[in-house]
Amino acid sequence: FHADRILKGDIHPKVKGYVARYLFTLFFTSEIMGMESAAVHMAETWLLADPTLCPDPDLTGEMEAFVRFNKQCLLGMKAQELNLPDVHGRMQSLHKTEAQYTVVFFFEDNCPACSSELLKLTRFAKENNDPYVKYFAVYTQDNKDILTRYAAYFPSNWTTVWDPDFSSGFHEKFNVRSTPRIYLLDKNKTIIGRDLNTETLDELIRNHRGTKEVVLPKAHDLLLETDNGTPCTLYGVRAPYTILYFYDPACSVCGLVTARLYELFLSAKDKGIVFFSVYTGNDYLSWKKWLIEGGYTDWINAWNPSSDDRIHKHYNVVDPPIILLLDEEKGIVADNLSTGALSVIINQLNQ
Repeated sequence: FHADRILKGDIHPKVKGYVARYLFTLFFTSEIMGMESAAVHMAETWLLADPTLCPDPDLTGEMEAFVRFNKQCLLGMKAQELNLPDVHGRMQSLHKTEAQYTVVFFFEDNCPACSSELLKLTRFAKENNDPYVKYFAVYTQDNKDILTRYAAYFPSNWTTVWDPDFSSGFHEKFNVRSTPRIYLLDKNKTIIGRDLNTETLDELIRNHRGTKEVVLPKAHDLLLETDNGTPCTLYGVRAPYTILYFYDPACSVCGLVTARLYELFLSAKDKGIVFFSVYTGNDYLSWKKWLIEGGYTDWINAWNPSSDDRIHKHYNVVDPPIILLLDEEKGIVADNLSTGALSVIINQLNQ
């Protein structure tokens, strides 16, 4: 996050405070969806953490309220659960709503903006009649007669619920300080749109459908042996990210790359990244000596003690060193990386 880099610099306290307040206001007032995440970060990390950066009590109070009502419903987060009764008293779960897309709509009566948006949203739902989109409408007040009228008015495939005693905390979970409020969730109930109107909802669904899910090619599993003689497999590594590294100490470049890569390993030890280094040669004693002399003993050191081609038939390791970045499912995120490129990626992953 570039704002953090600026504020971590050696700058005058008054300048630092001005920059922090300016950046918060910039993100807070932005009309670009997603900028509220940056505003929450600026408030929590800097302005509220260090009161000297924001001597204005009114602005501080505004920031505290903003963080309180937004930190649970940011773009990319999984939506908080709502388990609320419908007009018949049956409990309805937001998370158990099975749909490719779920529209969460908070509304109240005696609200002109809600009435206008309701007309547009119900018309949109009826005209599209999309079986992959479901609607979870939350009445934010406590008048059951009005709830009953709305439930009868809405299309039959809508789920209409309420929270008459306000016990669910929906106000803070979904920033319902005013209405109407519309969110769009994907099939995993991840927030992919917030603070929408019907027009932007329609556009967002069409755009999201137009994007294809990226399926990463999977790295082949490797059944190898560690330098201590213990069997190990690549798929046995449990980590958000794995660095798969092929090398041979007989290669002069490999020596330099291994030294730099090991520095990255040490710096990323607590970041959930596992380094799986594979010796592609067959001289065990020389390799073991090289590991000890270089101090490369804390990451996973593996090799193939057999004479088969279990490494070469799946990986082109004729010209080492080779560095690959794998995700949690061992999908290949990037290959043929340099240590410089990997360093940048690791820094980005940890931000």
